Amino acid sequence: MNSNVKLYFLSTPIGNIKDITLRAIEIFKIVDAVFVEDTRVTSKLLNYYGISKPLFIYNKDNEKIGLGKIIKLVQSGKIIAVTTDAGTPCISDPGNILVKELIRLNIPFEVIPGATAFVLALIYSGFNLSSFYFKGFLNNKRSIRLTELEYIKEINGTIIIYESCHRIKKTMYELFDFFEPPFFICRELTKLYEERYYIKNKDEINDITEKGEFTVIFENNRDYNNIEFDFLKITTKLKKENFSKKDILKILKIIGCKRNIAYKIIET
Repeated sequence: MNSNVKLYFLSTPIGNIKDITLRAIEIFKIVDAVFVEDTRVTSKLLNYYGISKPLFIYNKDNEKIGLGKIIKLVQSGKIIAVTTDAGTPCISDPGNILVKELIRLNIPFEVIPGATAFVLALIYSGFNLSSFYFKGFLNNKRSIRLTELEYIKEINGTIIIYESCHRIKKTMYELFDFFEPPFFICRELTKLYEERYYIKNKDEINDITEKGEFTVIFENNRDYNNIEFDFLKITTKLKKENFSKKDILKILKIIGCKRNIAYKIIET
């Protein structure tokens, strides 16, 4: 254990209370205080392992205020742990702003690895893992959420999103408007009532149990090698929109048109 490090980001179990590393338990024992999302959740974890520490709230509602308190304690020589209710800090949970500030102030810190729901779900899905994109939670506002889905639609690979029990069915209907099934869904991972299943049509959305938090995974494999462009047609439209020859040349090159062919098309 590095004596220069006074701040640790600790991963906690996503469900099964035994899914915690020995190293995380050791650090919980030596810290002076723990900053948590919910004191009730972390108290259960620490009590299970016979650990008693002062707990302070650090969540998205007070993230900037809590940041200042954490920095002051660390600078005064206290050893601090930052954790989350379930999983790894900063992954769709508070912590990223704090990390940036620690880097800016040149304060050493360590991240203790552990459980992360989307990694487990990815393996269960059986989808292609050579390339994947983790979105986390979609925006609550419908217009922004649909814009996010439009952006994701252009990504080639396996897509992962998180969703709450309150919005899971609505989100699933929206996903069908943008992507092809099947959609792999899991909830309550590593818990007693863990569920994993594939949604292949809209009728199956009604069967989703609206409890806990969800990880949704689907493949968005875009075969760019088979995309064919009508370069002449595109050039004609760009000219009508008063694009300059220089800009048209750039656009044609970006979409795969060879330079000599692009010149000929532009001058046609």
